[in-house]
Amino acid sequence: MKIITGLLIAVLFFVWLNLDNVRTGYEINKLEKKKAELTNYNRILNIEISKLRSLERIESVAKNELNLTTPDKFETLVLVQKEDEKKGVFNKVFSFVLSIF
Repeated sequence: MKIITGLLIAVLFFVWLNLDNVRTGYEINKLEKKKAELTNYNRILNIEISKLRSLERIESVAKNELNLTTPDKFETLVLVQKEDEKKGVFNKVFSFVLSIF
């Protein structure tokens, strides 16, 4: 009787291990599919970023949607900054732009 019980426990343990391996295999397969989907979605988003950052698109939006025009040489202001003045350049330019408006 002890031999049959021991053999039954061994068989049940073997079946449990195989079922667990199958379940783990399905889970790995599902995760690999999800990874492939996310990789593809990431590629699509990177293409979209490239399109949105293109200078042609930005110029088109500026002219067609925002009604901006290309400035002539009298409307253009070039700022030159020395190397030691580069700290806080954003604040200086931002303040200058705000003072224009």
